[in-house]
Amino acid sequence: MDERYSQEAFYHLKCDYLIRTLPADRPVWLWGAGRPTRKRFKALDDHRPLSGFVDIDPNKVGQQIDGRAVMPPEEVPEDAFVLLGVANPGAREKAIEFMEDRGKHIGRDFLPVA
Repeated sequence: MDERYSQEAFYHLKCDYLIRTLPADRPVWLWGAGRPTRKRFKALDDHRPLSGFVDIDPNKVGQQIDGRAVMPPEEVPEDAFVLLGVANPGAREKAIEFMEDRGKHIGRDFLPVA
């Protein structure tokens, strides 16, 4: 397969788009603190540093990864713009439901990006 069609190339292109469209006046948090999710969005983080990570894994919550806090969803700052980087079956839907239950709106307050 041509590397231009690789998953890495796809996420690099996605990050290029996100860099231009994320709200400039809000901290950006990435939901998904695991290595695969962080790797997918490294190009974004290189240009628009993430403020922190959101995760439900008790082994990650409360830790520092790459010098940034890993928070449970309930503790993410109110002004955060959250990128839902989780890709596990059902996890994306649960994250969307969590955000919407708290009055957050897709596009305005968060984006599913996995």
